[in-house]
Amino acid sequence: MRFFFTLAFIFGLGINTGLATTNFSDQGDIPEWAEIPISVLVQEEVLKGNSDGSFQPERNLNRAEFCKILVKATKTKKFVPQASSFPDVESSDWFFSYVETAKHHGWLKGYPDGTFRPGNSINRAEAAKILGNAFGFEASEAQEGEQWYETYFHTLNENKLLAYGTEFHTLDPEKNPTRAEISEQIFRAMKKVGKISALDFPEIQATESTLPQAGTTPPSFEYYAPATEATVEIDDSAGSLYIEKSASLTKDTSVSKGDSDVTAQKLQLISKEGLSEVSSFQFRRIGNGTYSDFSKIWIEANGSAITNKITPTADLVRLPLKQALTAGSSVKEITVKVDIASSAKSGSSRWVLFLPEWIEANTETKIGFFPIGGCDLEIE
Repeated sequence: MRFFFTLAFIFGLGINTGLATTNFSDQGDIPEWAEIPISVLVQEEVLKGNSDGSFQPERNLNRAEFCKILVKATKTKKFVPQASSFPDVESSDWFFSYVETAKHHGWLKGYPDGTFRPGNSINRAEAAKILGNAFGFEASEAQEGEQWYETYFHTLNENKLLAYGTEFHTLDPEKNPTRAEISEQIFRAMKKVGKISALDFPEIQATESTLPQAGTTPPSFEYYAPATEATVEIDDSAGSLYIEKSASLTKDTSVSKGDSDVTAQKLQLISKEGLSEVSSFQFRRIGNGTYSDFSKIWIEANGSAITNKITPTADLVRLPLKQALTAGSSVKEITVKVDIASSAKSGSSRWVLFLPEWIEANTETKIGFFPIGGCDLEIE
């Protein structure tokens, strides 16, 4: 069993500081705040450099490039129609399938004259609308007197996804964002919906100075507060509970409506210097789908259900164990299983363990690389 706890991640997630950076010929031109986002997106094959080995972080993106990046960032299956939806996009164009995928999923519509204008530089207003739609952040109707783009800026602001270093009242809707700006923004959006997590990058290390104080909730995840208060009495002799995503968990998989017994998450538990008893887990569904895409969710150990099969009624689900699970010095593995509803819609979801507080156990110390992302289930 493998743990990445040279310096422990206690009660939350530390800042990414040790990720190996990219090695573009103009690496020195990449702003410090964009280095890790760009490196991660390159590893995830969302971005790549230019043929000359450069990245050109200050270059603007055109509308075709933006569509490609979003299709890859959201891990959306490409849609390829028989005919083009736009008179200025041909089936032989490299960006044809990406533009059509964005159009098919309702991320964009094109201009009033019916064109797409793939070579036009995208501006922040357009980027806000398309990015929000692509990641499933629902925007409200524009209020009377508002510009059309303001509702999309509001939506990004509510989700802490405005462009780096900007505030709502200082945004310039006509400004053309750079590759660095868009990369950092999409990196945060992917983290927000669970398309990437710290567990996907084990080379990331933390320093003691970046660790949150025990008992505190990382600011980035205050929205994901536990649904219930822990009711388990703490036992001073229970030791420290270590939690890790199983290396055997598939990173992403395609499923169909009505599929049953689908693996959504696998966790390994071990307790050091004492026995730990776990009584329940909480998981949150994130992604551009909905909890109603799942008819049942439960936990298994050694092939047998250790919780009841619960019908989700919200994105956050608490799963009480039928009897306490005891973790000691040997590895205990649990598997979160789901049934896909026959009425499920196309989309993707992950069941994620965000915080140590989401494990009810008799041990005060729970150590893991949080948030722990599950399998990305793409419903076709």
